[in-house]
Amino acid sequence: MHKWIHKHRSPACFVPVQLSEWEDITLQNYEGEASPYYRIVVVVSGKGILQGEEKEHLISRRDMVRCPPGQCLSIVGSTRAPLHVIQLEYHALGEQNKLPQAIREQAWITPCSIETMRVVLELRQAWLHPRAGEPYRIQQLFTELLIAVEKERAMDEQNALPWLEDALAFMEAHYHHEVTREQLASRANVSPEHFSRMFRKHKGRTYTAHLTLLRVRHAQRRLLTQSMDLHALAQEVGYKESTYLSRKFKELVKLSPTRYQHKPKRIAALNVNHTASLLALGVVPELGVYTTWLREQLSGSCHAGCRLEDSLTQSEAYYRSIAAAEPDVIIHYEGAEGNRQLLPVAPVLEIPVVTMGWREQFEFLGAIVNRPEQACHWLEQFTHQIEACNQQLDQRLGCRGTAMVWEICDHAAYGIGSCYGRGAQILYEELGFHVPQKAMEQSMLTEGYMEVPIEQITDYSADYLFVTSLPTEREALRRVEQLFVSEQWQSMEAVRQDHVYILDHGELFYGYDPLSSAAQLKRFMEVLCPNHNII
Repeated sequence: MHKWIHKHRSPACFVPVQLSEWEDITLQNYEGEASPYYRIVVVVSGKGILQGEEKEHLISRRDMVRCPPGQCLSIVGSTRAPLHVIQLEYHALGEQNKLPQAIREQAWITPCSIETMRVVLELRQAWLHPRAGEPYRIQQLFTELLIAVEKERAMDEQNALPWLEDALAFMEAHYHHEVTREQLASRANVSPEHFSRMFRKHKGRTYTAHLTLLRVRHAQRRLLTQSMDLHALAQEVGYKESTYLSRKFKELVKLSPTRYQHKPKRIAALNVNHTASLLALGVVPELGVYTTWLREQLSGSCHAGCRLEDSLTQSEAYYRSIAAAEPDVIIHYEGAEGNRQLLPVAPVLEIPVVTMGWREQFEFLGAIVNRPEQACHWLEQFTHQIEACNQQLDQRLGCRGTAMVWEICDHAAYGIGSCYGRGAQILYEELGFHVPQKAMEQSMLTEGYMEVPIEQITDYSADYLFVTSLPTEREALRRVEQLFVSEQWQSMEAVRQDHVYILDHGELFYGYDPLSSAAQLKRFMEVLCPNHNII
C-alpha cells in the first residue's frame, strides 16, 4: 500500500534585510546605489526632489516610494525643510508573477496614511532597539507594513476611478485646448505625480500620449468626412502648426494625413445595420456583424468578410478581434458601450442612429467609402419602388390610417417608432401610415419606442397591427396566446377588420439599413396587397 505525499510550493514570502535612515538631507544629493532588493522609502519629514527612471518627482512628508531591485534613487533636499527619510530593503521569495501587485508594480510616489506611518516608525524603533524576549517583533511589524501597503493600494485604485473618469471626460471635451497635467491633477485634487502614475496604470499610456491620441483620432475623423486644409485642421485639434500635426499623425497612424485620406480604408463595422449598408454599396468590411438572415441574402455572392461574434461584445476577445482586423476606421452607433476603449485601435465614427435616418446613414457611409454615386443610385431605385407600392396601396386601401409595430419579447412588448427600424420606418415614413395618438403621447415620440407589459398591447388600438417577432420562452408564449383570445384583443379595431399581421421574423425586421428596408417593404406588400404584383 502506497501513501501519496502531496508537495506544494511555498507561497510568496518576504524577508526584511536592512533598514537605513537619512536625516537633514538638504541641497547636497543623496546618491543611492542600485540595490538587489525591493525597497520601501518613506519621507518622515521635509521636502525635496526624488529622481528615478529619468524623471523627477516632488516629495514631502508622508510620501512613500516603492522601488524594484536594480533601480537607483537620487534625492535632493530643501534648505528650508531638510528631508528625513527611512528606507527598508527586503527580499521577495517566490515566483515573480505570483507576487502581490503592490510588490510587482514599479510604482513611484504614493500618499502614506497616518496608520502606515505609525507602523514604519514602530518598525524603525524595533529595528534600532530590539527588545529581549520579542524575537519576532520586527517580522510582525514588517508584515503589518506590507498589509497596510496593499490595503492602501486597493483603496487608491478604488478612489482613482471617479476622478480618472472625470479627467478623461474633460480631456475629450477640451483636447483642442492646452490641457496640462497640473490642471488635471488640480481638478482631481491629487498631486501631479500621483495623477500621472494612476493615469498610466489605468490607461496603459501617459496623459500626454492620450491627449495626442485624442487629437490625431479627431483629425482622422475630419479627414474621413471632408477635405480640410492641414493648417486649419491642426489648429482645430489643438496644434499651432500643420507640421507638428503631420509628425504626430504619422507617428501614430504610420501614414501622412494626405495618404490616409486617399487610401482605401479597411473598415470594421460593429453592428449589423452598418455592415449591411456597406454591403449594399459593394464594400465588404474587413470585420462585420452578420445575422443569419443577412448571411442567407449573401449566399452564393462574392461578399465574404470576417464575422464579429455578437456574443463576444465587450469581452477581451471582442477587442482582440477588432484589433486583429487592423482597421483604418471603425463604424458604430453613437454612444455605444466600448467606443472609448477602441480609441487606441482606430478612429471610431459614431453615427447617431436616433437623429439620423437610415437613408442619411447610408449616404453618409457612401461618402466615407468614396461611393456617393452608388448610394444615390440605390436610393433613387428604392424611391421608385416606394412610389409603385403606394400606387397599389392607394387602389387597395385608400387612406392608410394608423398602424402599430410590435416586437414581443420574453419579458415585455415594444411599440416601435420609425427611428428604431423593425419596419416602422417603412410604414410611417414611406407608405403613409400614422402612429396612433395614444402612442404619440407616450414615449414613442421622445424615445422612439415604448415598453409595456405584453397584456397592455390592447391599450393601443390602431387600424393595422404588425407583430414583427414573438417570444421564445414558454411562459411568454402562453401570455401571448391568452392575449390573442382575450375579450380586449377581440374588440380591437385591427382585429375586427382582420388587419393583424403576425410576421414573426425578428432578424429580417431587426435591420435598419438598405437591404433590410427593401426586404421589409416586400414583406409588407405581400400581406397588404397579396393579389398584386410585388415590386
